[in-house]
Amino acid sequence: MISVIVTVQNIEKLLPKCLHNIKGQTYRNLQVILIDNGSSDKSGEICDKFAKLDARFHVIHIERSNLSVARNIGLSYAQGEYVCFVNSVDWIDAEMLEYLITINAKFNADTITCRYYEDTIEELLIVSDPIETQFMSKNEAIQLCLAQTRIHGFLCNKLFKLKIFNSNPAIRFDEEVDHYEDLLVAMHCFFKSLICQIKLDRTSSLM
Repeated sequence: MISVIVTVQNIEKLLPKCLHNIKGQTYRNLQVILIDNGSSDKSGEICDKFAKLDARFHVIHIERSNLSVARNIGLSYAQGEYVCFVNSVDWIDAEMLEYLITINAKFNADTITCRYYEDTIEELLIVSDPIETQFMSKNEAIQLCLAQTRIHGFLCNKLFKLKIFNSNPAIRFDEEVDHYEDLLVAMHCFFKSLICQIKLDRTSSLM
């Protein structure tokens, strides 16, 4: 099972597309954890609607806090073998999770990443990168992540073994950090991964 953690805050116009893309994944064994982070618009109601119609969706309403707090709450509820993080302004390819899981059945990596789209009003661009599957050492992945070349610090195009977060020493988001908290966590995950990285051609998107 994959636990999909989605943090939500006042994004009612874009949220349905994000959740429909998750709901429509060809990989069906999902636990979708929606963290409604103190939304004042209809975002919370949209989350509740999806949870009512699909038992895989679970909603947690919290008082407004920062993204790190919300994601840590999501991690505390995650029960899958794998976990991924999807921003509510983003969407993921319908076959992304199935493809990552299928490929990783052969390689058994702890951290898996894929390419991503840059989605603008005018156009949809896939970020240039090799499409072949390959391993990287943790040191190579960390260096590329720090340089923000080929591997970037955001989380929406990555799939992690949940044990990376929960085994000692546990990895959690620093709740005192409001910027680049995802880069910090990605670096910790790369460093802790026994088998670090697979590069794939399935995609997620960034608005």
